[in-house]
Amino acid sequence: ARWDGTRLPPDFDRFDPAYTQPAWYPDRMQITIDDGPRPKRLVQILDVLKEHQVRATFFFIGQNVMVEWMRDSSGLQEILQRLVREGHALGYHSMDHDTTFLHHLQAWRPPQVVDDVILFKAILDLALGYSYPMVWARAPGGMGVRNSWLRAAFGMAGLRASVPWTVDPAAWPPGISSRKVRALARTLDKKGSRQIILLHETNGVARELDAFLGEVRQIWEEGNGAQAASSR
Repeated sequence: ARWDGTRLPPDFDRFDPAYTQPAWYPDRMQITIDDGPRPKRLVQILDVLKEHQVRATFFFIGQNVMVEWMRDSSGLQEILQRLVREGHALGYHSMDHDTTFLHHLQAWRPPQVVDDVILFKAILDLALGYSYPMVWARAPGGMGVRNSWLRAAFGMAGLRASVPWTVDPAAWPPGISSRKVRALARTLDKKGSRQIILLHETNGVARELDAFLGEVRQIWEEGNGAQAASSR
């Protein structure tokens, strides 16, 4: 709304989702989950997040939404409505996640990107059952994040710039053990810097998230002593 078509707002690249987190959860740490929806895994993830009362941002692929809607429209709608109701955010991750350079969003003209976003939003709204006020975007593979024309295209489509990440599958690989993911939580806490975690709807990620969030809370309780213990 503040974009005049020439100069993007200075905070355009800042990822600051307006959802509520529990007192023990660090504001500087954001969880993002890409490439869904995969209903069975998504429900498992939502169950874990609900248990810990933590919110996350899910970046969906448009064709995945359509495939699942065609397979079980009522089932998908129930899951998506639950996701929004429980305070999570939904974001755009392209229609097909094609990272081939000539087919990637960064190779398109801004109006083409806008068309892709419009189609994505139409499918998402169809599956969800109402118009969702989508804000966030993440380009496939994180490619072209700083390209001025891609940033402008997202602005034209009413979305914020492509959300980057600081913790990727190299640090949190699929199938990571609970011990290692707890150690990662300790490492991120010691860094003390802003962290955006990139996950995917893979087998086992719900278990991994459970171990990670449990460790994050344990760190907070250790640092807050009796105050933390009394809030359990």
